[in-house]
Amino acid sequence: MVRNTFPSLACLRPRKYITIAIVSCTYCINNGVECYYSREQSVSCAECILKHRKCDGSFSLEELRKVEELKKAKRTKRRQKLSEISKLRKAMLEAQKALAEAEEEQVSIEESIAELDDRTERILKRKILALGVFNRVSDEQEVALGDSDMSWLDHNFHVQQVD
Repeated sequence: MVRNTFPSLACLRPRKYITIAIVSCTYCINNGVECYYSREQSVSCAECILKHRKCDGSFSLEELRKVEELKKAKRTKRRQKLSEISKLRKAMLEAQKALAEAEEEQVSIEESIAELDDRTERILKRKILALGVFNRVSDEQEVALGDSDMSWLDHNFHVQQVD
């Protein structure tokens, strides 16, 4: 047996504003009560209003359409965000690739500098040997060859031959 517990709302509005819920709320289903509501008065059914409960029923096709429109808007926004994320990931991968290439180039430059330092040291040793400086210094003594950044061409050195 279905009982009508909607009289307090019924007397406030004309009959056309009182609507049967599309999907009854949990309380009305569990108690076998027909779920009525007044869209003008509340989003809760009459039974939940009388019992001061939170109502979880679905009350109109218009409300359902609004929910579907919101879902559609959220899905569109989600697609846009996924597209943005995809573009950002692609940009990040390109940036990581450029970073790796720059680091490889930097390592290559460092190796070239080390090779040039070795070459400079060998040239200086040959020049010093040619001048006979090492002939006067024992193997245990340390010899300062100078700053490797100093260019010997910047100075006017004259080699004198000793007879």
